[in-house]
Amino acid sequence: MDKRDINLTKYDISPKRYRELYYFCLQYEEMKEKLNSIYSLQSTRLDNNIQSSSTLDLTQKKALAAEKLSREVELIEQTAIAADNEIYQYLLMNVTNQVPYTFLRYDLGMPCGEKYFYKARRKFFYLLDMYK
Repeated sequence: MDKRDINLTKYDISPKRYRELYYFCLQYEEMKEKLNSIYSLQSTRLDNNIQSSSTLDLTQKKALAAEKLSREVELIEQTAIAADNEIYQYLLMNVTNQVPYTFLRYDLGMPCGEKYFYKARRKFFYLLDMYK
């Protein structure tokens, strides 16, 4: 990991727990892609050998996977909103895609300073630790 860890010990979050939360957030786009692929229409070739119970099992597995992925995606999004309603979309870009502060501020026009942003980011991980 070439990125410096955030020190969240004052929030009782260990460096290892922070990394767990950090890597969970980095899976956000992957989760959304998997969720979209579950919801996309797929044709299934029906053979005489396929029993209806196996089709139901597959459908049930997909439904359970979709429910889990949907909860995880929503958890990340709602945590960003709870951390700061005004800049949550920028927080999401940072914690899920590693978009740096300088790009968010100067290229995308994020309406806050560095200290404010990093305080909101620490709050995001604090809340995510509580919710997860």
